[in-house]
Amino acid sequence: MKFKDFLTEKTQELRWAIGDHANKAIRNYSHRDDFIIVWLKPSEVIKNTDPQMRVDPTDPANHIGNRMHRAINHFNEDGFMDPPIIGFDRYTTTEFKVTVDDGRHRIAALKKMGVNRFPAYIMKDDLEPLKKILDIKLEK
Repeated sequence: MKFKDFLTEKTQELRWAIGDHANKAIRNYSHRDDFIIVWLKPSEVIKNTDPQMRVDPTDPANHIGNRMHRAINHFNEDGFMDPPIIGFDRYTTTEFKVTVDDGRHRIAALKKMGVNRFPAYIMKDDLEPLKKILDIKLEK
């Protein structure tokens, strides 16, 4: 499946610091051989993250200040955003195996905005275990 085939109209409006725009990233992992970009659903990532660490736009209990709203404003102002960094937790004893190493508030903002998929960096070693939990799309 090609990238453009699963983009929603809303996703196409967002500006990600990847590909031709990787130079706009604050943290750029595109040059590293151990990371790849995948496309994920915000709701799936939130659901599979430990409740103590997740940010859900419908539950303000663990929001940090106004970070989610700042992310929404940044997206709406056509600012470039770094993709979140998602990992697989091999060591947890809970059913929550997905970790968000960077970008919890961006993911919550995307869910609140109604975005169906977003780009995320994952380590190549995490691809297969994450595929068992999340609906991952790769750009071919």
